Amino acid sequence: PFTFLKAEMPVYATDWAVLERSKLRVIAGEGVWLGKRETLAGIEVLLEPDWKTYWRQPGDAGIPPRFEFKGSTNLKKAQVLYPVPNRYHEPSGLTIGYKSRVVFPVIVEAVDPLKPIKLSVSAVLGVCHDLCIPIQAEQSLEIKKPGLSPFSAALGASLAEVPVPLKADAAYGVQKAWLHKGAPPSLRFFIKTKKQTEPLELFVESLDGLYVPTPKYVPMKGQEALMSAYHVDLSDDDVADFENAELVCTLKFETVAFVQPCPIK
Repeated sequence: PFTFLKAEMPVYATDWAVLERSKLRVIAGEGVWLGKRETLAGIEVLLEPDWKTYWRQPGDAGIPPRFEFKGSTNLKKAQVLYPVPNRYHEPSGLTIGYKSRVVFPVIVEAVDPLKPIKLSVSAVLGVCHDLCIPIQAEQSLEIKKPGLSPFSAALGASLAEVPVPLKADAAYGVQKAWLHKGAPPSLRFFIKTKKQTEPLELFVESLDGLYVPTPKYVPMKGQEALMSAYHVDLSDDDVADFENAELVCTLKFETVAFVQPCPIK
């Protein structure tokens, strides 16, 4: 008699972890990042209407996400990428993050590419409306044959929302970033846009953990239409901390986003 073995079908997503005002799962697939095809995981978060979660720099208030991969096996690298966020105006100030749904792509690399990766994810995020609630989830997924995944398209779409490095010879982007020590003290950024009247948003981070208050748009009177200005008010900060600060700027031009170094001179 013949014995028929049932083929084991790969699993490309965990079950949803049902959390406060949200749910979270891990998906797997493939995508192209900076011209290279990568094996990907994705940390997918769904939020109830009007609830949000935060970018890695949450703005004037909020809880930045934290992801760990302890307990994973055959994992050489796990690099979390962040889609470009949105600004939200609230009584507490400007916050930066996502509403409704967000997928954080994770580039994963195996120690042994011939064996599957067992990815263990520990996620801590803040979900907020009128109040902020920390949530935590633990998920585990075995990643193999990612090219067959039905989630590759969703992961590719999320990758397309991640800011890419701005080329050094680009004719647009932050042209000047400096520390203004007058009253009030501030960081100032002059940005050249790609075309006239193009909406622009600026997000600023520090490489050494220094908290940077949220930049605010400043209309430029009598200036050419392709220039925009943002100021960061340092009235409540130690101005000396920002001298020669190594900052990173994320620029959102309509539907595309870039990231570039913007050291303070």
